[in-house]
Amino acid sequence: MRELIIVPRWSGTERSDFYPWLRARAASELGLTTRVVELRPTKDAPEPVATTHAVAAAIAAADRPIVLAHSVGCRAALAATAALPEGRTPPIEALICIAGWFTVDAPWPTIMPWLADDLFEPARVRARTRWLSAVISDNDPFTADHAATRARFEQLGAAVTLVPGARHLNAAEEPAAWQALEAALVSAE
Repeated sequence: MRELIIVPRWSGTERSDFYPWLRARAASELGLTTRVVELRPTKDAPEPVATTHAVAAAIAAADRPIVLAHSVGCRAALAATAALPEGRTPPIEALICIAGWFTVDAPWPTIMPWLADDLFEPARVRARTRWLSAVISDNDPFTADHAATRARFEQLGAAVTLVPGARHLNAAEEPAAWQALEAALVSAE
């Protein structure tokens, strides 16, 4: 049974943004069970090591995980995926990064550890994921260079969707996130 694992944005909870809407649709239309990983040690000051361990534990506990991560959650999901042991069968069915980033235009002190270039090894992410995609916006207020973000995700082998005017993709309903989930399910078959 596939399980949808959602890794939220900075300060996000299971009730934030589009997560309740997506979880309800995933359950009713796709029959997916879902869980939302809590950022560690706190949602307002997540740390890479603690959060990556929490994401890795959720992945390890799932039979056929589909990971949908948002913003800083993308960094944690990429790091957790890279940290999976070699030969995990099956690998992650799909990893979907919503409003993911590699740089932040005006970083604050507690986000600085998330910007490390060695947070994950790209080749390990590719080897442990059947399907990788990213959904980004052309006017994200946290990372303006969407072309560079797109290029970095494409270097990972991700299918990238650019959504005009979607800011940080954190509305109560995000059709692009739903479409990415549907595409992932088809592509991971």
